[in-house]
Amino acid sequence: MQQALTGDQDEASWSLYDFVEINDKFNHREDNIIHGNVTSIALYSSPRGVTTEHSEDDWKRIGTAMTKCIKLKELNLGSIKLTKQVAKYLFENRGQHTWPELDVFKMYSGVRELRALLPTLKSFPSLDTLDLSQCRGLGIQAAKLVGGLLNQTKISKLLLDSDGHYRSNNQNLKDDGLKCILEASNAKYITRLSVGGGYTHVGYETLTSFIRKDDIQLEVLGVTIKGDRTVSGAGMSFEDIQCMFIESIQNKSKLESITLSESYSTPRDIVLEKLFNLVCNTETIQSVIDSNHKFRAIGYGYSEGGLSRDDSKELTHAFEINRVASDTGSTAKAIRRKVRSFYFQKPEFDVTSFVDMDANLLPYVLDLVTRIEFRDDQWLDSRWSSIDSRWSKKKEPFLVPSYNNLNGIYRLVKNCPVSLFSFPSPRDLLTQKDDLLKQKDDTILQLKAEMEEQRLRMEEQAREIELLKKGGPTPSNKRAKTGDDKTKSGGGDIESRLATLEADVALLKQK
Repeated sequence: MQQALTGDQDEASWSLYDFVEINDKFNHREDNIIHGNVTSIALYSSPRGVTTEHSEDDWKRIGTAMTKCIKLKELNLGSIKLTKQVAKYLFENRGQHTWPELDVFKMYSGVRELRALLPTLKSFPSLDTLDLSQCRGLGIQAAKLVGGLLNQTKISKLLLDSDGHYRSNNQNLKDDGLKCILEASNAKYITRLSVGGGYTHVGYETLTSFIRKDDIQLEVLGVTIKGDRTVSGAGMSFEDIQCMFIESIQNKSKLESITLSESYSTPRDIVLEKLFNLVCNTETIQSVIDSNHKFRAIGYGYSEGGLSRDDSKELTHAFEINRVASDTGSTAKAIRRKVRSFYFQKPEFDVTSFVDMDANLLPYVLDLVTRIEFRDDQWLDSRWSSIDSRWSKKKEPFLVPSYNNLNGIYRLVKNCPVSLFSFPSPRDLLTQKDDLLKQKDDTILQLKAEMEEQRLRMEEQAREIELLKKGGPTPSNKRAKTGDDKTKSGGGDIESRLATLEADVALLKQK
């Protein structure tokens, strides 16, 4: 069995492969390591096959060897006892300048090890991932350390708990600890956050207030809710907590999913209703447009899938539309699918949007309304597959004509005014044009008469002003000047209106 090496042993017989896991595996014995190719390192408390923990010389050699791994991207500290002295051997005077690509740190230890690692973490202006999900017993002290780190370093993925994959490790962050993290200056840059549980209603309110902020980048949230199927450990009903989270999600929010770990209660009708109104409010077409087109999953227990299809087929379909929109970046496509799939399928719908629609466009709108959308989980019957066998091979949603399905057309015609579907005759159009020309000609004659009246009034006032000037300044002089200015101003306005009308008349006569 290999023994731990000491400083007296031959340097050439020492191999980094014997002491750490490199690139996700232990390699065979190699003395000549190409350190520049190493991207991932996992540290352990003792060498492979040895129960004796690393000596100080081992830690020094590991630290020296790690400085040569200039392409290192991920460092897993595992469960090593990271004392201040060991941290000094590994990280002293090292940071981003040593590992410019390092942005993932994982640790399975506790508060003491986190405190020892903190100076190194703060030397990085930004990190992709800080994974403390397997650390047991993280409490308020750990939360304060993480909050202090977030005041200096931007962290994209902050994992303080297992996010539903394992039983929760951290139930001791408490309300104050959660507040320390979420109020940090760089908390808004977190895109994935897993915060464990053990909170009261105050903690959940702190979390939902954070979600409501307009400037946060949060996309994935994991929360642990302890308790039975009816009441959680926070003293609130499970439905109340779910509704709190749903109501905190803004329509323009970037949040895509929430996982409520260790909560085995399936969502009830009130939760399903709020979820559907969030992602597809079908009250009007505008409310569909203003709905949230990002949020696409709510998970329960250990299941990432969230809802089963039996919970709500419509909600599952809306989530799928949001998923495609998020993956493709096409919000407009999601809106069109929701309008077609949900809004026009209601027994009655608001027809205000169609009242002023160009009658020439209306047939195309009706065609779009009455088409049927097929998805990859639906079987096409013989009518469609016989028309084009390629349809049955498509994976993305696609539309096919509805043929004899006149339900949508009937509801639209029933609710729209008859005038919407009437087409004026050519004679009526010509009469309307002549009436418009006559109206504009009358207005032009009226404006010309007003201009002539204004001209005569200005000449009269000019003569009065000359007489008053000869008699010296009097209050009537000021009134004369004021009247003169107003007359000029009024005349300019009339001239502008006249020019516009004459241009309109010339344009109408050309048609």
